[in-house]
Amino acid sequence: MRRIASVRPATIVAVLALVVACTGSAWAGSKITGKKVKDSSLTSKDIKDNSLTGADVNEGTLDLPKGPQGAQGPAGPAGAAGADAVSYYAEVDADGNLVAARSSGIASASRTGTGAYRVYINGSTAGCNAVGSTTSAGIVRVRAIDNTGENANSVLINTYSLVDGSSFTTNTVQDRGFMVHIAC
Repeated sequence: MRRIASVRPATIVAVLALVVACTGSAWAGSKITGKKVKDSSLTSKDIKDNSLTGADVNEGTLDLPKGPQGAQGPAGPAGAAGADAVSYYAEVDADGNLVAARSSGIASASRTGTGAYRVYINGSTAGCNAVGSTTSAGIVRVRAIDNTGENANSVLINTYSLVDGSSFTTNTVQDRGFMVHIAC
C-alpha cells in the first residue's frame, strides 16, 4: 500500500503567503486609480521614465529654453478719428448785450433778471461744460446748461457783487458784465 505524504501546516502557510505576495500588487494596481491619488502627492521619482507623453504635460510648467524674439509684425490699420472739440465763448455786458467782437459761436445773450443772464450757443449743449468770470470785481456762477425745452442749447449765468470773496447769497446778486467759455 502506498502511503500518502502528509502536508505539514507550516508548508500550507508558506504556500498561502507566496500566493498572497504574488497577487497582492496586482490587486492593488487594479484598485488604486488617479481619482484616489491626492493632488500634488506624486513626484518625479514616482513616475516611470519615458511613460508620459506631451498630452500628459502642461507645457507652461516646463522650464524650456527660449529663443530670440521674432521680428515685429506689420502695423495695424489706423483707428477712426475722434470728434473735434467745440469751443464757444462770449463777453456779455451788464445789460445782457453780447459783445460780438469778443464772442464766437454764440447765437444770442440776454439779461433775464437782476444778475441773471442766459447765453444761447450755435449748437448743442449736450455734454458741455462752462466756466465764467466777471469783467469787473464780482463773482460769476454758471447755474445750468440746458439741453431741452424752450431754453435748449443755453447756459444760465448769475453774477454777484464781491462781499466776502466766497458768498453766493441772494442779497449780493448784482448785474455784472462777464465772460463765459463753453467747451463741448
